[in-house]
Order: sequence, then structure tokens, then C-alpha cells
Amino acid sequence: MEECKMRRSCLIFLVLFSLSLPGWSQSLEDLARPHEGRSMRTTSTHVLPDGAYDSDSNWDNSNVKPGDTKTLLDVKGPGEITHIWMTFLGPEPHPWAKDGAANHQEILLRMYWDKRPEPDVEAPVGEFFTCGFGTRMEVLSLPVIVDDGDAYNCFWRMPFREAARIEIINQSDKNIGLPYYNVDHGFSLSFGIVPIS
Repeated sequence: MEECKMRRSCLIFLVLFSLSLPGWSQSLEDLARPHEGRSMRTTSTHVLPDGAYDSDSNWDNSNVKPGDTKTLLDVKGPGEITHIWMTFLGPEPHPWAKDGAANHQEILLRMYWDKRPEPDVEAPVGEFFTCGFGTRMEVLSLPVIVDDGDAYNCFWRMPFREAARIEIINQSDKNIGLPYYNVDHGFSLSFGIVPIS
């Protein structure tokens, strides 16, 4: 009798689990589906005095010193972040960093939504982009891609109502070497958010 109940419970669980799979996979597919709204980008690309981006120059190279914070995004109004890309020098010695640079475990990523004083996301860059234990590795998945182990991409959709701020903090005794980034964000109608005109 007890064995029959156990089998019935297992069967019910398997049926319910298999029914949930199509909905789960569809939600992952929705990550890449275009949404109606207005798209923008905050980037490390050098900006000319007239406000135009200077994609042909290398004036946007910089370092984040030990203990310093660099803001990658600070926007007001409702919207959602759709893509984050970043890259920086690895920890090994390099012509640009003779003694090496901070590794992705020593770079703390913080995200703040809707003017809250405490971060809503706080994780080392490595963990956030699924590269743990200080090892740079390639990751190929729908929501996170780390191309060649050094181009970090995240496609999680992160909605906000009032404001969003993303920053990195250097917790190393070495510079974050040559950080470059793009943060794609916009005002989406998919979450019932009215775009700012």
C-alpha cells in the first residue's frame, strides 16, 4: 500500500514536471525575442565634445585603481536592462599591466534598482557571469555568454520602475585593467511600463 502511494506521488511529480518544461523553455526563448519600446546604450566608448561617439579612438581606455568604484550605468525613469557586455585585462602580466591586473573574482558588481540604498545584486563579476573560482572560461548559454573567456555578456532582462545604477568596485591591490563595457537598456512596453517621451 505504501509503495503504491509512493509510485503514485512520483508519477504525479513527473507529469507535473514534464508539463512545466514547455513553459520554462518558452520563457528562455523570450529572452531573445524583440520587445516593443525604445532602446538605448550606455558605453565606455569615447565621447567627443559635441556628444558624438568616437569609435575610432582609443581615448576610452582607462584603469580602475584599487578601492575605486566605476559607474557603468546611472539612469532615471522606468525601463529595463536587456544586455550587459564587459571586458578587461586578465590577471596575467601584459604590456598594458606589467604586474598583471585584477581578476574577475576581485571585481565586485553591484546593481541598484529604484533608488534603494542597498544593492539588489552584489556579486563578483566572475560569479555573475558564471565563471567561478577565479578561472576565465568560455560559457555558451542563452542568458550568459563569455566568449573566449574574456568577453562577458548577460542577456537577463532586468526591469526597473524609477532608476537603475550599475557599478564595479575594485577589491584587488592591482588596477582593473582597461575595462570596456556596453549596457543596453530601454523603456519597454512588455512590462506595462510607459516609455518616457
